[in-house]
Amino acid sequence: MKLEETRARVVLRLRKDGALRQDAALAKRSESLLGDYLLKLYPGSEDAPPLAAGGTISRVVDQQGMEAVFGSLEQITGDIREVTRSLRGVLGGEQGPGALKLIVDNLVRLSASLDQVLRRSAERLEVILGHVQGASSNVKAITDEQREPIREVVASVEAIARDVRELLASARSLVGGGDGGQPLEASAATQLSALGKLDRGLDNIEGVTEGLKAGQGVAGTLLRDGPASQRLNEAIEEVSVFASRLSQLRMEVGVHSEYLATQGQAKSFLQLRMFPRPDTFYLLEVVDDPRGTVETATVRASPASAGDPALKVQRFTRQGLKVSAQLARRYSFATLRLGIIESSGGVGADLHLFEDALSLRLDAFDSSSDALRCPRVRAALRLQARHHLFATVGVDDLATASRRDAAGRFLLGQDFSLGGGVFFADEDLQAPLTVSPLRPCSRESVSMSLLVVGSIAYDSVETPFGSREEVLGGSATFFSASASFFTSVRAVAVVGEDFDDKHFEFLRARGVDLSGVSRVKGRTFRWKGRYSFQLNEAQTLNTQLNVFQSFSPTLPEAYRDSEYVFLGNIHPELQAQVVEQVRSPKLIAMDTMNFWIQGSLPALKKTLSRVDLLFVNDGEARQLAGEHNIVQAAKAILAMGPRRLVIKRGEYGALLFDQEHVFWCPAYPLAELFDPTGAGDSFAGGFMGSVALHRSLSHDALRRAMVTGSVMGSFAVERFSLDRFREIGVSDIRQRYKDFQRLTEFAELPA
Repeated sequence: MKLEETRARVVLRLRKDGALRQDAALAKRSESLLGDYLLKLYPGSEDAPPLAAGGTISRVVDQQGMEAVFGSLEQITGDIREVTRSLRGVLGGEQGPGALKLIVDNLVRLSASLDQVLRRSAERLEVILGHVQGASSNVKAITDEQREPIREVVASVEAIARDVRELLASARSLVGGGDGGQPLEASAATQLSALGKLDRGLDNIEGVTEGLKAGQGVAGTLLRDGPASQRLNEAIEEVSVFASRLSQLRMEVGVHSEYLATQGQAKSFLQLRMFPRPDTFYLLEVVDDPRGTVETATVRASPASAGDPALKVQRFTRQGLKVSAQLARRYSFATLRLGIIESSGGVGADLHLFEDALSLRLDAFDSSSDALRCPRVRAALRLQARHHLFATVGVDDLATASRRDAAGRFLLGQDFSLGGGVFFADEDLQAPLTVSPLRPCSRESVSMSLLVVGSIAYDSVETPFGSREEVLGGSATFFSASASFFTSVRAVAVVGEDFDDKHFEFLRARGVDLSGVSRVKGRTFRWKGRYSFQLNEAQTLNTQLNVFQSFSPTLPEAYRDSEYVFLGNIHPELQAQVVEQVRSPKLIAMDTMNFWIQGSLPALKKTLSRVDLLFVNDGEARQLAGEHNIVQAAKAILAMGPRRLVIKRGEYGALLFDQEHVFWCPAYPLAELFDPTGAGDSFAGGFMGSVALHRSLSHDALRRAMVTGSVMGSFAVERFSLDRFREIGVSDIRQRYKDFQRLTEFAELPA
């Protein structure tokens, strides 16, 4: 590496098995807020010509970091120093009193400009102080020694602020000196003193800046020492990951009661279920059981009655609350449980039938009781009535005959129960939020009412920042993964014999019902595309429809009652077939593309007349309406039948139209963007998932859905395929939604 004028030339020596292409790119990006930089080399696309030895990589992306901030600070310091020296030379010379009269005239014209400069400088200093404060809070986890440099910076900035205020006051005094204020010479002396203080303050901040750049002190060491800053970044990341996992814990609280027929009393349960994953939960339960705990005691009679033994064995019932604590894991239609059941060790299993509408619960516990010759076995049926209500019927202690004491009180044995209860999930327990990006804790919680019909595919993608071969893709896949953060999803699609089951496991873990996905003989749908640096449009390199070519969506009977339906980008006639199969949906939304607009326009318009909402991008909207102006195009499309229209505009956000309203949502400003494939379907998944969760089609609910869709679309493009959806959690979605609120918040114009 060597310096040539103001640029650095980096000479790379590559191994023989490494190859660079003529479209190779080099990115310089900040690795952390502490000034660490990373050069990242992208070798280029495989079909580009190779880069010859001695060639030049001309595509360079430079992202500025903390060093640019310090450089700007030094430049500002130098400029202010030059101004102060010039003023000192003018005011301190022999002709100073004469020159002051000319300066007064100039100050009158420049006072307004000087005041604006000072205000802008104060804002910059506040930003710098914010960065310094953030850095100090992060470094504090490692050492407290760094406080001194930060305090020096803060003290220096405060001193500069005081000196600047004195300078401004002196300048204003000079301007107003003829109105009974200080004499002109005294004002000049005051200003010279203020300029001297300002100069010394600049010396202090320049010294601190140079010390930090030279690596002095703990803060300077962290700025210059790569390994130290890396360890700090790793520590911060680990804390962030732990906090994110903790915030993703989903909870469900329930209470129910059962009437015990043999005992003639009620048994009550208070239950808490915590879900770290959709298929795993921890169960904590407090039980008020009138049966109590049967205990055995040996009693010595003194004196013993005639004919009675001196030692007697007696059984008695001890009343008190019982506790259950179990770990449960769901496998397809069965859930297995292990732990403590009613204050004794035990195991259990739940069999889920009819889309979880009916569950059979089996428990075996209390095997150590002296009063029982075998473990206590209990069976119960649970019927999910409506969203939060359920009913139960069961039999307890199947293998033991009923026993009573001498007074006729029930001790143990078989008993029948009938009862019901209610439960609440996270979104029911939390205070109302602008958006609640929590999907149901379990598939028992909410009816799976969001249906998607589309493609599941293998994608091969090339971008300037890398490439991936044969990764999971397809409209139904991106939509389902995105919507699954808000509600349960039903998917209808087709795959070939070569489709890897591990992808199904990922979708099932997200709560996606794949009963409508069929596997047929042949190869899975494949698409290959390339993006340029603009990343706004893909160049299709290869499309293999394979089994998708003969796809004819047939909904399972359980899917036909879906309340919310999304028709992915398939032939309009197939979309119409799906519309005919659903019974009474509350909202049907569809997506389309220029291929169908150009080649199947009559069928597309016929389907449009039967749906409620259309998703298109701006180019497709212009093509469909025959109008260049987006607003006029929206009016023309709404006249074709759909009541609402969403026009996606990529990095320029998205627009929502209906007959009365227009709403615009910006795109999220991303520092890194890798792969825009699936961004539109992820947007639609977030939009429809929000609508299904809040069960409202009001304009306010749809505006909230627009922002939620933009949030999910922004996550999708940060990684290839669905990799980003494997990383994020509830806290990430909430935070980005709040970022959107801050992005669009502004004050009213003053009166």
